[in-house]
Amino acid sequence: MIRSKALLGLAVLLATCFISSPATADVLNGTIFLGNAALAGFPTPFATAVINRTDTTHATITYTGLTQTSGGNTYQYYFGGDDAIGFNINATNYSIAFAFGGTCSPFPPPGCGSLGNGSPWNGGGAGFGSDLNIGVNVFDGYTQTYSQIVLSVTNNTGTWATATDVRLLNDAGFWAGAHIFVCQQSVTNANCTNAEGGAAATGFAVGAVQGVPEPGTLALLGSGLLLLGTLGRRFKK
Repeated sequence: MIRSKALLGLAVLLATCFISSPATADVLNGTIFLGNAALAGFPTPFATAVINRTDTTHATITYTGLTQTSGGNTYQYYFGGDDAIGFNINATNYSIAFAFGGTCSPFPPPGCGSLGNGSPWNGGGAGFGSDLNIGVNVFDGYTQTYSQIVLSVTNNTGTWATATDVRLLNDAGFWAGAHIFVCQQSVTNANCTNAEGGAAATGFAVGAVQGVPEPGTLALLGSGLLLLGTLGRRFKK
């Protein structure tokens, strides 16, 4: 009986710690959802921006264009042109690297548009608040846009305790932005290969959301609550 009470007390203590303390996940999920006038009427969100803090001084931010449907139409969103992606980093001295991910549209050859440092990101002057301090450009245009771009950042003089610490909100409350190229799927462009004509529309968009506990943290909390329930039943017996 004493042992059961001790175990029950330990389970209660662990569960209380998980419930009362905010989770410090290493992943922060964001959506890019607020577009300028050029993107009005297209279904949102346009993209996701996911911060993955790999250690106290390194993180990757993965931008992924989404596919949405509205009014019987399907729209696929890509990144391209000047200010293809933007990020507001919480560091005074940092270094960046970037690479393409997902798919691009190599029409015409030789292939996908090259990536370049275009910092800062100002969203084409669309009025999304102060500039984001990191910007990446893609050359050139709709036929060489990307479905995914991965940004790697290094904090050279400080540290980040959580993924939330990696990003810094600008004066309008945003930390991620993108230059969105809209493909409307059609008979002549069924898979949005970008081989046919130009984009249905292009515009700039921003976003920011709060973080959520990572799956591992939620699973651990669930296990603790399950143990609590099991020991509780044994104690009653």
